[in-house]
Formats: sequence, structure tokens, C-alpha cells
Amino acid sequence: MPLRIIMAGANETGNGVPMAATGRHFSNRSALGRAVEKNTQIGTGTKIEFASVPIRNGDGTPRPVQEIDSEVASLTQEAIRSSRRILLIVVDVSKTGMIAPSPECAFHLRDTNPDRIGVMIDACQFRLAPPSLHTYIARGAMVALTGSKFVTGPSFCGALLVPKPLSLRYRAEVLPTALSAYTSRADWPKHWTGAATLANAANFGLLLRWEAALCELKRFRAIPPDQVYGIVGRLGAVIEKQLSMQPGFQPLPVPRIDRGLHTPMQWDSLQTIYPFFLMRRSADRKPVPLGHAETVSIHQTLQTRQPGTLLPARCQLGQPVICADIDGVEVSALRICIGARQVVEAASLGEAEVAKRAIAALDLTAKALERVMN
Repeated sequence: MPLRIIMAGANETGNGVPMAATGRHFSNRSALGRAVEKNTQIGTGTKIEFASVPIRNGDGTPRPVQEIDSEVASLTQEAIRSSRRILLIVVDVSKTGMIAPSPECAFHLRDTNPDRIGVMIDACQFRLAPPSLHTYIARGAMVALTGSKFVTGPSFCGALLVPKPLSLRYRAEVLPTALSAYTSRADWPKHWTGAATLANAANFGLLLRWEAALCELKRFRAIPPDQVYGIVGRLGAVIEKQLSMQPGFQPLPVPRIDRGLHTPMQWDSLQTIYPFFLMRRSADRKPVPLGHAETVSIHQTLQTRQPGTLLPARCQLGQPVICADIDGVEVSALRICIGARQVVEAASLGEAEVAKRAIAALDLTAKALERVMN
């Protein structure tokens, strides 16, 4: 039976997600170092459809969640009518801090036809507190995580959490040998007998990256939840104030985080990603956002050493995310984010020190913008 994957905000996840999700190579080199051809099929599996639902309007403002849910439901119902299986992917959270579609929408659709519809939570930002993560698993959703975003570990360390009922259901499914370019037998649980087709080798790079990420996570988890909540809220207030004070910045609206999971209030209900456009004056003196290429150029400039500042090495803002099309020009947002390491440092060194660094990073960004405009 053909498979349709439905995802909201695919442009605000990893660049290669749509290709990887549909069984295509997303780079010219695989995870295990093999030379492959980007955007070609991995093996000879069934063709997978991919449908992406936009989460922001053309001007970058968020679409109402009810509107996104309605579009996802329509695509799901159409796929059911055409005898397809469906995987609904909930992004929690996107690169600009949104959750879409609503988890309740995805679970409701799944519960109407559980034999045909599955749910996966793309939580690769890992901006989840334990109660939310546990609830997703308890409700039968797979959860994709990485240790490199909020957790601040090395890049390219990912994991998929699979609820026990799904694990029992799929563990004997034979994995295609073509996946050997990306994974080995040692990457899968021992009871997943279907992985026996893969080479029995260890991916030491992945193991070491996760060791580093888990070290960061352990330090973060050692801080009491109430203290984390307070730190995240206060640092967020500093960032919001600083963004509003710079005429060259236009913060993007980020909807209030509400997963509808009825879990205890924790830090993951607070905004931790702050996206903003870089602005210039047009010929008629109206503020307009910089185009994507110009924003990328400034982002790259900020990654070089900036002597004589509060930042010891470089200014590492979140990479530009294309999230608007204004007058035919692609516009991207920079992002300043609160991560686990900043929370740990705020708890040990003091919040004022971490806040000063955030302010310094935004000041450097404003100065880089001024140089380009002049």
C-alpha cells in the first residue's frame, strides 16, 4: 500500500528531511561515508509521497493553527480515500519556534483509523521537558530527537524513540540492505531481528557524539525544573527587550506554546527560539527585510572572531531560515536561542553574565548590519 507523509513546516526542519523521509539520498555522502548521488532513491523501495503544509504566511506571520490542522486533515482524508497509508509528522518545535499541526489534531486523525495512520513527533530541537516526552510516547507516537540543538551537543547525533507496541509490531520487518550506507546492525536494538540484514559494525562517531550530548543533558537535568523555568523566562525577557530596541531588527511573531497534552507546566511551555528579520530602509524610507543571501552573508561574518567584545571567540546565532517571500524576494530570519548550556551557565555563573553575552551577540549583529547598509 502506498505511503503518504504529511508534514507541516518542512522548510523549518532539516534541509534534507523531505528527501530522507521519502527514501532519497539527502547528500552526496552517506552517514557512513559512502559516495552516493543526492536526491536519488535509496534502494528500490515503494515510492513515498510527501506533502508539506506551510506554517507561515508569505509575510512571515504564523498561520492560525486551526487553518494548518484543517489542511492536514484534508490531505489525510484524501489519502485514506485513495487507499494510502499515512504518516503524520508533528513538528515540535520548528526552527522558528512553532508547533504544527497541533498534537491533538494528529492524534485525533490517527485514532479514527489507527491501522492506516501513524504519528511521529519531530522533536529534533529537543525542546521538550520529560512530562511532554513521556506523554507523546504513552500516546503511541514515535519521537525523533537530536542532541545538537537545545542540548548543545555535537551535530549529527540523532535518535528515534519507538513506543513498545510499535516496536513489537515492526521489529521483525526486514530492513533493506541499501540502508547499510546509513546504519548498521549495532544501531538497532538486539530484539529488532529485521536489522540482521545490515552489516554488524559499530558507528563510533555517532556513539561519541551522543556521549558528549548526554553529558550536556545530564548537567541540564541536574537543575531543578522550577529553577529552569525561571531562568528561561528571565533570559527570554532580556532577549525580547533587546530585539525591540534595535531599529534594524524585526522580531517574528511566535505563537504561545500549547501542546494540549495536559502535562504539568514546565520550561518547555516557554519560548526559547527568538527569530527576527534584519531590516533596511527602502528608497521611500520604508523598512524592508534583507533578502536571504544578504542575511546569510551577515550570519557568516558573525561566525568569525570578534576581538574586543564580551564574546570570547565568535557569535553563533541560529542559521538563517527562509520563512517569507516578500515582493518576490526570499526572506530569512536569524535566530537567537536559549539552550541547555546557557541555562547551566546561568545557574552556575549567574544570569547576568549569560544575559550580557546575549546582548553582546545582538549588538554585534546590529553593527554588522550597519556596515552592510553603509
